[in-house]
Amino acid sequence: MGGAMATIVAFADGTTSLYTSTGGGVIGAGAVPAVRAANQALLRVVESQLEAFPRSATDAPPGDGEVSFVVLTYDGPRRASAPVKGLFDGPHPLSAAWSAANEVMTQLRLAQEATPPAAAAQISR
Repeated sequence: MGGAMATIVAFADGTTSLYTSTGGGVIGAGAVPAVRAANQALLRVVESQLEAFPRSATDAPPGDGEVSFVVLTYDGPRRASAPVKGLFDGPHPLSAAWSAANEVMTQLRLAQEATPPAAAAQISR
């Protein structure tokens, strides 16, 4: 968005991180209960809608104004993309995943804001 990209990484073991193309990010926030809960909610949504993510081996970044979800499964990678505007404007097959991913970002931000500066250095860069 705005010429920059953000990548959320959410693993089943609770590992949760955010990387930005501008060099920022949050690493190791899965230890924060609210972040871990948002991570698990995102994974449940994706798992319940796995058919919306076709198998794909491409690793191309999303286009301008587009969101891409890459889901790693035991059967190989899956990927689905959608215009951001379409995710906000009404029902879209990826709207629930988009909403859950936004909740992960919100909880990452709140965790970072609530963490004392010395400890924040451990979960943020």
